[in-house]
Amino acid sequence: MSGDGGVSGAPSVLFRCDGSLTIGMGHVVRSASLAVALKTRRCKVRFAMRELPGQAGDFVRKAGFPIETIPCPDSEKNVLLTEADRACTGEAAHRSRAGCVVVDHYGASPAYMEKMKDRGMKVAVIDDLADRDLTAAGWLLNQNLGAEGLAYHTRPDCVRLLGPSYALLRPEFGIARGRLARKFAPNDCRVLLTFGGGETEPLCAEIMKALSDGPRRLDVRYARGGEDAASMAELMTWADLSINGGGSTCWELCCLGVPMVILTLALDQALNASALARQGCALNLGEWRADTGARRLAGCVEELLADPERRAAMSRASQALVDGAGAARAADSLLALVIR
Repeated sequence: MSGDGGVSGAPSVLFRCDGSLTIGMGHVVRSASLAVALKTRRCKVRFAMRELPGQAGDFVRKAGFPIETIPCPDSEKNVLLTEADRACTGEAAHRSRAGCVVVDHYGASPAYMEKMKDRGMKVAVIDDLADRDLTAAGWLLNQNLGAEGLAYHTRPDCVRLLGPSYALLRPEFGIARGRLARKFAPNDCRVLLTFGGGETEPLCAEIMKALSDGPRRLDVRYARGGEDAASMAELMTWADLSINGGGSTCWELCCLGVPMVILTLALDQALNASALARQGCALNLGEWRADTGARRLAGCVEELLADPERRAAMSRASQALVDGAGAARAADSLLALVIR
């Protein structure tokens, strides 16, 4: 074995992503899920990341991957990736002999990716927004509902993996799904709160207050993305209902058939939340406002818990979207590009 998360002489891939208290952990968690699938296919994997507030680096290291630290002056936190960032990432790719750089970062401009390509590396992109020119990319993944309808600007030979059949989940979710025996009853009371790895404690305190004023005595547990990642599949299996954001956590919940009440915390979550509601997997309450949303949220939670048939239908619709094998599909596709 090598020190790069893989086998000596194997194809090598570098991931460029960031996570922090401000931007959350979604990019890091899904990139790590794909990295794990690549590692099981004897690929060497490293990460290039900035050291930002939060536990993103710890999460990646615990997953078994070394990190090339990208310098991060205070003025560069959580903004567009600079030319200095690109140069450091390029050097990290050169040192690890990476044939491909996977970019999962909203701050990576078309010029940033084009210069990576000009250095002889294949560029792969994990994206949600279709808001940039991606002609530098030879491979694109968007795991969200509605991805097929976005106007991506890619070159004709770009491999495009679109939709939740490519949801990037860690192996434990597929394992938990295989053991699942979910049942719903009118007296259910177990509610999971999870909003990723950002600064969500004030929001969760407001939600807990709203739920405590409701008619039902609830067993509520709060899971924070990066810190509680190791136990997330277990918590989701436990839950009768989830209150969550509209990001990557939705695909974990879908895989395990957890009915959702979604509160959107960022603009990039709105499309996903609306699509999941249309598919019958979730109730979409939109952007949270403590002054008007508390009573509505408590009412929706009580309504869903009292209706096991509706939650069972939501569970079936969710599991039909995500089977837990998306990371494996994506890894097979990406490796075919890397070794081509």
